[in-house]
Amino acid sequence: MRRVSIFEIPGHPFFPEQRIPHYEEADVIVFMYAIDDPSSLQMLTEKWILEAIDTIASHRIPVVCVGAKKDLQKDQQVIQRLALENKSPVTLQQGSEMLDGVPVDVPIIECSANDLEQVEFAFNIIFAIVLANE
Repeated sequence: MRRVSIFEIPGHPFFPEQRIPHYEEADVIVFMYAIDDPSSLQMLTEKWILEAIDTIASHRIPVVCVGAKKDLQKDQQVIQRLALENKSPVTLQQGSEMLDGVPVDVPIIECSANDLEQVEFAFNIIFAIVLANE
């Protein structure tokens, strides 16, 4: 049996010393963004994924992107709130398009912890990637 450890590390810009060592020791790096917060995906594609790629370039560690809060994608309150800022909830297609600009292949998965939609699927994909890269 393979033991898997999951570490949640801060995404705040002031904590690279807490993130970078975990990148180097990882079997897979999972980045999460909030479907109801388009700026969170933008930060992933413009900063966090690139930071990880720069750190792990020689290690060939796979990267996965997970869109959380899928249940809010069609929530009218979220849609109205984002519309006030000329934004909308992130779709899978929009996420994929933003990740096209990243210099490595990054699969994208959506899930919802609130209603458990595709949570098990997301973990299965992540574990399959770990096992495939052993």
